[in-house]
Amino acid sequence: MTKTDHQHYQFQLLRYAPNLVSGEHVNIGVFLFDAAGRMLDARFARDFRRLRCNPLADLEYLEALRNEFEEQRLLGEGFSAYGEQLRRDLSATLQISDQRSFWGGDATEEMERLYRSYVATPPSPRHETPENMRGTRRALRRQMDETFRRYHLFGANRLVRDVDVPYGSGRLQFTFDYGYAANGAAGYLHGIALRNDVRDASRLCFAIERLRAREQDNAAVHKVTGNKVTVTVVVDDQAPRDTLDLLEDSEVRTWQASKLEDLALTLRGDLGL
Repeated sequence: MTKTDHQHYQFQLLRYAPNLVSGEHVNIGVFLFDAAGRMLDARFARDFRRLRCNPLADLEYLEALRNEFEEQRLLGEGFSAYGEQLRRDLSATLQISDQRSFWGGDATEEMERLYRSYVATPPSPRHETPENMRGTRRALRRQMDETFRRYHLFGANRLVRDVDVPYGSGRLQFTFDYGYAANGAAGYLHGIALRNDVRDASRLCFAIERLRAREQDNAAVHKVTGNKVTVTVVVDDQAPRDTLDLLEDSEVRTWQASKLEDLALTLRGDLGL
């Protein structure tokens, strides 16, 4: 494939240096720009496992910065200005890399590739124990994958993993754990673990609200009846009442993790299997 088949992009890395004397840093974010320098998207590190063994790392500061970043990204409006301010008003421990250029394809795919290459923490299964994995989304997702695989729910015209769904203006997107189509309507599945359950549920509900509004707007433009967006959320059996109420207020179907096999059977019926 020639360069004319690609788009010209630029990117910068946001770096955190817990020890200014040593000069060592860890990539905690990536910004993607078009050829004209307009910010297309940005991602922030989901976890800071690589920094937990460093006594100088201010994890509370990083978590607060990540939460602020994600809230601004979900809101959408003004996110480019927020990203520009973040890159301009750096603290002593935050650094921004020089801008690098490359030729690439779809912007969303390039963003994910940059995140995996430069920011994401590599998996380390040998360090995972039942104790430190309890209540995490990683453990819940593994449980869902294993159950759905046993019930042969993956494959053509069945469940699809990691579905990116645009909402709002279309530039923003939310990644559902699974997506499927049943009776001509879209369905999505997502897991909310006990750790960070309120924050994750709030972001999910915000995205669902914007997604449904976008579907209604599209239906009005084309003068058709909008398809109802069905979302099922798998929750920990000990999920607190306020989290469940938040999900129910957004017309989300909740399902306890201990009853995943019943959900798998229900999905087989929905998919006509």
